[in-house]
Amino acid sequence: MTGGPKRWLIVSLALNALLLGAILGGGWMLTRVPTPAATSRLRDAGDGLSAAQQPRFRAMLRETRIANRALTDRARQARGEAAAALVAQPFDEATLAQALDRARDADLALRRAREAAMVRFAATLLPDDRAALAAGLRTTMLRGVARRPRVDEGTGP
Repeated sequence: MTGGPKRWLIVSLALNALLLGAILGGGWMLTRVPTPAATSRLRDAGDGLSAAQQPRFRAMLRETRIANRALTDRARQARGEAAAALVAQPFDEATLAQALDRARDADLALRRAREAAMVRFAATLLPDDRAALAAGLRTTMLRGVARRPRVDEGTGP
């Protein structure tokens, strides 16, 4: 049962190769530049604002998040209910649809509140800061979104 030294040498080399591959692969994964998420971080949109406006922008986002925590919780709860309805036996299509509708409604209300706060904030900015905010929004909101050619760019029939 002991096997020859040649067999143990082969097993040892194979395990060392696996271990080396895992270490090198893990190191490579840590050094990779992460690809931007499809969802954006709205606070990154304010990075181009003047030094005086950046803290105001972040404070506005924080206050909006705190003021709308109930909407966030409602959306999260509805998504949880939708997940539960998806695996429930027997499957009830109407329950799942209602949970998804509630989640969508809460998400849209939250988006409306964020956008309204953004409009109020933008109204207080000087033109240069508004332009910087617009550029930041363009960058963050389009991150991860592939540009589709327009019909008038020659892709139509």
